[in-house]
Amino acid sequence: AGNDEMAIEYLLKSGVKSASQCANEDALKYFDQVAELLEKSQEPHRAEKALLHEKRGEVLQLVGQWIKATREYEKSLEYYDDPHSRAEVYQKLGWLVEESQDFPNARKQIELGLNELAEDDKSVVKVRLETALVWIDKWSEGSPDNELAMRCHQIVKIAEDMGYKQEQAVLYAYIAFFNSAGLISSDDYIQKAVAIADELYDNPKMAWVYYVIGHAKERLQNTDQAKYYYLRSIEIAERTNYKQTLILDYYKLSAIYETIGEYDKAIESCEKIFAIAEETKSVQSLMRCIFTMGVYKKLKG
Repeated sequence: AGNDEMAIEYLLKSGVKSASQCANEDALKYFDQVAELLEKSQEPHRAEKALLHEKRGEVLQLVGQWIKATREYEKSLEYYDDPHSRAEVYQKLGWLVEESQDFPNARKQIELGLNELAEDDKSVVKVRLETALVWIDKWSEGSPDNELAMRCHQIVKIAEDMGYKQEQAVLYAYIAFFNSAGLISSDDYIQKAVAIADELYDNPKMAWVYYVIGHAKERLQNTDQAKYYYLRSIEIAERTNYKQTLILDYYKLSAIYETIGEYDKAIESCEKIFAIAEETKSVQSLMRCIFTMGVYKKLKG
């Protein structure tokens, strides 16, 4: 029994370390071994079970196994008692659901997370929840971009004061995106976001930062720079195996290539989406990809 307890601790740490290094297959193998030992153990192991399910959910989300990831997050909530830990899981659930365009459910998860925390809480979890809510409101509520930019300014002030670098990068990118709707140059915010993204280059979330910047440049009709940032996003997403951002990047690139008449490259981008959608069993992405690829092939003649 004592050996099993030591093995649980060792394997769980090894899984978390592998996940942090984007060695996703290794991480999942470690987590599977931990799950087997926990099932045999006579001890409650609430903390270990909570961490196992949360971290396994993170890896599964990253590699595109979204249904399984949802189940893992929900299981972790059965074991977490700490409000901040619970809030963080709700934040991850909200982001996962938002990626599938289910905005009402995404908002519900984020609000559940916020309900776990005090109003004056300045934790990184609270910042992430508030940031997620801004992005959800853009696509679900149709809130004006200038109002959303102001909300980002308020949140980023806390992130700056508390030294939350990842969150600063995301918020700077969001401000640039929202400002672009009014054709306002956001180069200062883009430079701030890029500086952090370059520093945190092995962080999968930086792929999302570059994607949002590319989207902002596209709104400003700067196609060349938009393409540049989408390609930067792909570099990180491919290295960190961040499937959902890869799909978004390749969709954006395919549309750019179609606009400038480079149909072969547009089709090639769709083929990349198709491969990812097949791997992740994303029916929605598969159907959209098949339709889009068919349009491009007709245009090519």
